Amino acid sequence: MILLGLIQITLAIVIYTLYYESLSKHERLSLHIYWLFVVINLASIITVDYSSLVIFGFPGCMTYFIFPGLIAFYFVHTTHQINKNRFK
Repeated sequence: MILLGLIQITLAIVIYTLYYESLSKHERLSLHIYWLFVVINLASIITVDYSSLVIFGFPGCMTYFIFPGLIAFYFVHTTHQINKNRFK
């Protein structure tokens, strides 16, 4: 899961730096929302790590398993929309 997350973040950086100008307003907004989700999840990981919360309790499971999966799903949806609009 960590490797897939790193690949997604790398791909998002590539899209953001190389193709940002050619993206539509909706696609740019989708990328901004993706980065917002990533930052929120990073903040929640830091919070869970530095608190006394149990990793396999509800907050830990949400932070380490559920949220990253939902973010990955959103990113796949976003890249699919970008590809679909590019290769009509």
